[in-house]
Amino acid sequence: MNAQEILNELQGLDANNVGSWPMYVYVSACILLFCLAIGGGYYQFVIPKLELLERSQAEEKILRTDFEKKQKKVASLDAYRKQLAEMEKSFAGMLRQLPSKTEVANLLNDISQTRVAS
Repeated sequence: MNAQEILNELQGLDANNVGSWPMYVYVSACILLFCLAIGGGYYQFVIPKLELLERSQAEEKILRTDFEKKQKKVASLDAYRKQLAEMEKSFAGMLRQLPSKTEVANLLNDISQTRVAS
């Protein structure tokens, strides 16, 4: 069979009488329908899952980075607490060095007298 005969035979196919089709046309049509069904199923069920997977992976990276930052903060929390306790002790010592309310009046008088004297 040459190409012209095959083309003429394909043009003369009756869609209502599939049983009269030649075997190679019938098998080819079945394979084509099977491939279309597989492709449609892939498009319908797999591609949306791939998009969801990509979004989930991006979200996982963000959450993992956030988790690592928070984990570093938690790991250094004890050091911060020790530093805070030391700062509170030194602050209390500095507060004790400041003059009290009764000493402020005397201090202002001393400053005024020093100013007048100079």
